[in-house]
Amino acid sequence: MALVTSAYHMPRALRIARRAGLNASAFPDEWIYIGGGVPWDDYLPSIGAMATSGLAMWEYMALAFDWRKGPPPQ
Repeated sequence: MALVTSAYHMPRALRIARRAGLNASAFPDEWIYIGGGVPWDDYLPSIGAMATSGLAMWEYMALAFDWRKGPPPQ
């Protein structure tokens, strides 16, 4: 089975699929590249950086508090 979702969401999606007993292969999409440009750009606030941080926080919280918790996938 092919599992296609955003790259940042893939770890949680694979965990849910494996917990459901599915043998899924990951096909991530929508990669987000962070970096490039001048070095100090990485330390200055921007709307794009806030959006990326929001996506990351959402996924970390979802992984930590997933109500379907069980044994880790193998």
